[in-house]
Amino acid sequence: MVDMDTEKIRELEARADRAEAEVARLTAQLQAVRAYAEDRAFHARGHLNTVNSGRIASDLLAILDAAADEPKRPEVVCLCGSTRFRAEFTRVNAELSAAGSIVLAPGVFAHDGDPMTEAEKVALDELHKRKIDLADRVLVINVDGYIGSSTRSEIDYALARGKPVDYLEPKGDEQ
Repeated sequence: MVDMDTEKIRELEARADRAEAEVARLTAQLQAVRAYAEDRAFHARGHLNTVNSGRIASDLLAILDAAADEPKRPEVVCLCGSTRFRAEFTRVNAELSAAGSIVLAPGVFAHDGDPMTEAEKVALDELHKRKIDLADRVLVINVDGYIGSSTRSEIDYALARGKPVDYLEPKGDEQ
């Protein structure tokens, strides 16, 4: 029984290695399944002499098979920039969405007249950083090359986390 379990575990490890790059692109649901699979694999390796190890290894192989059948998730793009450019945010959001991307963007445009308290601004700035965390890349809406201090902090945040940062227009002088 132990030899068969060891063979299943080795097969699982080999398949997991091949699928690692693909797993990074799966949906949030699949990421939760992967975390579950990694936890179960850890327990399976520690319990090779138990009756449950064969079942655990079989469960993990089934999870990886199901993961391989999942469709690729669309690219997630976070839009950053001054909220004075509401029209550009709306246009770019529509273009990216029509092209099949998931777009994360500001929901309140204070510099375009949406009312907001200072406490709300601080909370929304933090929320936008979480959107950057979720994104595959950042697209800066820098109309006429404008990049203000808030946008600069978002760019720095994204770069510090290894997120690619693209610009709608060539970078100009920062304000």
